[in-house]
Amino acid sequence: MACVKQHSRRQITVAIARTSTQNTPQAPDVPTTPPRPRGPPGMAQGSSEGMRRKYAQHLDADGQELLRRDQDEVELEKRELHKRATGNVSLIDVGVDASYAGQVTIGTPGQTFDVILDTGSADLWVADSQCSSSTCQSISLFTTTSSSTFSSTNQPFSITYGSGTASGVIASDTVSMAGFSVTGQTFGAVNTTSSNLISNPLSGLMGLAWKSIAQTAATPFWQSLASSGQWSNQEMGFYLQRWRGVTGVTQVEQSGGEFTMGGIDSSKYTGSVNYISIASGDTDYWRIPVQGMTVQNGSVSLSSPQAAIDTGTTLIGVPSSILSTIYANIPGSEAMSASTGYSGYYQYPCSTTVSVTLQFGGLSYSISNSDFNLGSFTRDTSMCTGAIFQMNLTRNTSVGNRTDDGDRSGNSPIQWIVGASFLKNVYSVFRYNPTAIGFAALTGNESSVTSGSASNTTSSSTGSGSGKSSSGASVREVGVLGLVISVAIAAVAGLV
Repeated sequence: MACVKQHSRRQITVAIARTSTQNTPQAPDVPTTPPRPRGPPGMAQGSSEGMRRKYAQHLDADGQELLRRDQDEVELEKRELHKRATGNVSLIDVGVDASYAGQVTIGTPGQTFDVILDTGSADLWVADSQCSSSTCQSISLFTTTSSSTFSSTNQPFSITYGSGTASGVIASDTVSMAGFSVTGQTFGAVNTTSSNLISNPLSGLMGLAWKSIAQTAATPFWQSLASSGQWSNQEMGFYLQRWRGVTGVTQVEQSGGEFTMGGIDSSKYTGSVNYISIASGDTDYWRIPVQGMTVQNGSVSLSSPQAAIDTGTTLIGVPSSILSTIYANIPGSEAMSASTGYSGYYQYPCSTTVSVTLQFGGLSYSISNSDFNLGSFTRDTSMCTGAIFQMNLTRNTSVGNRTDDGDRSGNSPIQWIVGASFLKNVYSVFRYNPTAIGFAALTGNESSVTSGSASNTTSSSTGSGSGKSSSGASVREVGVLGLVISVAIAAVAGLV
């Protein structure tokens, strides 16, 4: 590597320039920095650089200048080696749009696993070979003893979801995804999980939210990459493919969409990305205010509730009071009773085509009827269940007694959770710096985005929105939202 430096690239450039200008008038000479004097190629060149480093304190002025150039070139090469424009991950769709997973590699040599990609949490964990839970019997497990770079802290790791827990030890190892790597990345090596927390082909979860809510208190994989300069663009993009309603769909579809790190995929969207800014004090969940909502063309009164934009969640969770207002706009809708096992959900006549829009950053985004209609869950097959359901959030994400849609007096920094039922209808972007969430119309679906009309609109610019954001309480105690709704709907609809 020592030979392939700026000098050899300069020689190639000059050779090409001479060839291309032989028959053209020559421009006047332009003063340039003289090329760096270099010794013989190969080992001698590397030796001279090594000697300069070794005897740096004894070098004269010329030697110090050569040493400085050595160091500059080393840093340049490091940046060029580590910096990539983008990296793409092909997603798999698990449980008919219930979860979206991508491939991660852990250890040396690398072991590969499919993990849920979850912007609603901040921890990476994977089931290891010590896992004796029933859910671990049919999935790929991480063999810690096969990795020469694995290290365990022996500190307990535990993470709680609405559907159960995963526990084990806090560990570190080399983690890679989309062509990027982080050495010594902290993660949970899980040896116990609740029944049905994960199932084949899933082996764990990759949290893509901010460090402030990480149960391990460690910097998440994505945040290490974004802050270290490995990305040329400090953002991530998601395209979630819809399989709901497709004839012959299976429980695991390999074409589930695309996750892009270090940039966005312009082929997946049309027009501009509408960025909604996030205040520096609000970097916990990826959250922005819901500025407005319509159901069946009727406006629903809101007071800018904070919504977590969550790729690890299937549906849309809202407080109980706003839930009844939403379904009041759908004729024939009714709350599902506790005796059905679906308390907190509403059903409505299957013959009704439901139109819903949510407004963010001054623009309104449509949710397709295919994503809103979950199908019939009861013996009355004329009634279908809606994708918006009751989720009252408190500090520990258990069901609390909040009855408002946006009152900031409660403990939780978020009041809504907006998952795949919405995100399948847009191209979504999560930007590290300047911090923002962005949405764009999917290619071929331009009409799904219209100008917003809510009276409490707080941002409407394309590319640099400034959505209102209020600081919330510390949320490390809030826990992880990622699988709460995914598993809830799996239990309700039998999708997984």
